[in-house]
Amino acid sequence: MTLFNENELVDASLLGQLSDDELIHQFNLEVGNFQWNSSRGIFLNALNTEFHNRDFKGLSTVFKSGKLSLKKPIHLLNGELNFI
Repeated sequence: MTLFNENELVDASLLGQLSDDELIHQFNLEVGNFQWNSSRGIFLNALNTEFHNRDFKGLSTVFKSGKLSLKKPIHLLNGELNFI
């Protein structure tokens, strides 16, 4: 299940309530999806913000030039983000 819904704006505070594993799962649901609309943009911005709020090690793995890289799924290993 994804928190993103094309027909509704996402309450960004919902991402803050997720566990680290659930947040990463939400990210992985977006991998490979390059469609765009304003609601998805809001969701991805909130996802971006939440990753930075959690201060994970290895953020440079997921962020390229300050933007989310949705090319590969990730996982958290010993507190560090890595591509699967």
